[in-house]
Amino acid sequence: DKVRNLKDFKIEVMSITFVSIAGLGGDWIYRTIKKYNKQISIFIILAILVFGAYQEIVFADNIIKLKRESFLYERKGFEWVKSNTPESSIMLGRGTGPYSLYYAERYYIDSPAIENISELENTKADYFIFNAYRPDKEEIINFIQNNQDKWQPINAFFFDEERNQPAFVIYKNMEQN
Repeated sequence: DKVRNLKDFKIEVMSITFVSIAGLGGDWIYRTIKKYNKQISIFIILAILVFGAYQEIVFADNIIKLKRESFLYERKGFEWVKSNTPESSIMLGRGTGPYSLYYAERYYIDSPAIENISELENTKADYFIFNAYRPDKEEIINFIQNNQDKWQPINAFFFDEERNQPAFVIYKNMEQN
């Protein structure tokens, strides 16, 4: 994505500027205090660096704690698939192949490879995974929902308590079994 790359480039250029300014400031502090006592200047510079490192660790720890639950429904969904489907099952869905292999240990067909609905009608997949983190094309979702005689929902995980916002839905291909 060209816009994202441009933003990353701007951030990289800005970070070089900030690091340079911080380095110049640290050098100025060192030279100013060194005139009076070299050990104190080294101690102050090290204290500033340790404090900065500590702040980065605290900031990173907060981010990690906030992100810990970010893909929880995807993990729970594929763990359910692992314990409730045959090992030879084939999953169909969009963009979650690594999760299917890691959590569910199941073979996975990526749905963007499906060019038209007729391919979906003849698929060898046993299960279709709707994943809110990486939603499928609208026509694929409509086909699945309009053909509940072939694709029956067997489990779902929701973002909300009221069960209005699905995060992860597993559909079973009734024609495969």
